[in-house]
Amino acid sequence: DVKQRHAGVSMQHRKIAILVTVLTVVFLIAAFGRLYSRVIQRSPLPVGRHHHDVSNHSAPPASRREPRITSQVADGVKRFVFFVGYARSGHSIVAALMDAHPNMVVAHEFDIFKALVDDDGSARPRFADKREIYKALLQSSRKSLQSEGIRVTDSKGYTLSVDGLWQGNFTDLKVIGDKAGGKTVQVYLKAPLKMRAAYERLKRTAGVPITVLHVVRNPFDIVATGALYIASPVQGKKKNVSLSNKLDKEKYLTEKANECFKLASSVSSMIKELKLDVMEIHHEEFVANPREVLLKICGKLGVDCPEEYLRVCEEKVYQSPTNTRNLVVWTPTLHAYMTENMKKFPFFRNYQFTTT
Repeated sequence: DVKQRHAGVSMQHRKIAILVTVLTVVFLIAAFGRLYSRVIQRSPLPVGRHHHDVSNHSAPPASRREPRITSQVADGVKRFVFFVGYARSGHSIVAALMDAHPNMVVAHEFDIFKALVDDDGSARPRFADKREIYKALLQSSRKSLQSEGIRVTDSKGYTLSVDGLWQGNFTDLKVIGDKAGGKTVQVYLKAPLKMRAAYERLKRTAGVPITVLHVVRNPFDIVATGALYIASPVQGKKKNVSLSNKLDKEKYLTEKANECFKLASSVSSMIKELKLDVMEIHHEEFVANPREVLLKICGKLGVDCPEEYLRVCEEKVYQSPTNTRNLVVWTPTLHAYMTENMKKFPFFRNYQFTTT
């Protein structure tokens, strides 16, 4: 009986030992699975990128994916940027390439000045400090790279997302800002007191130098492109025209010409009144030599310009600007109106209808 009891106890001990071993193995497998999942979740390719592009361009290291705006990161920002300009002037591609730089975040159409103050000029409580502002700008940059984001979708298949670089991400953040050129000027045009209050609040909150990028394009192309959008039956797309089938709508061209010069006047006043530190960028020069212009931008903003960054950005830019002025019919009166008004603004004076 004693031997049988000992045998029974030994059998129970063996069963317990086996059960403990099995449970230990299951626990280790589960723990490894959770660890593996965390590693995978923390190491996706940057927003808007595709796996097949990694072999072509250096992807950001896994340890730098999806960084957050901490207080330390916010304190490390050395310059704030925003854009002024005109619709269809080419500032979207400039901002998109700046956002692809490892030391910059440039949101797309966040509309920073509208977000900072109410219509009466009083400060909105949402952005109590610079960290909250910077977090919102980073979120806006990432949102524009989502499946239906503005930097991804395009009627002609051309997108503003830059595979393999740092859009929506960063390494050592030095420059942050917003691209809402036309909207920014409209805020000043409609409510200059509100704009002044918002700008002063931004200066106090950010506490760093602010640089304004003024992207300029041949006004004949700005006006013609705007008219093609008005004439299109599909919202958000240009009307299909050609050299043999030009748009003949003086009404649309006149509307866009008046708008262009009204904004130009506001830009001039805004620069003078707010004493803005402005960097002027001409769209035609940028398209002809994006490397040189990007080097100038990086130099102005105080960041390095890596060779890989320049190479990928060069591939993204069209080799020549689109001269939409040749796709519409200009009456002699409207042509003269354009020419005379362009002479009023230093940044338009070197443009003519025949300027390439």
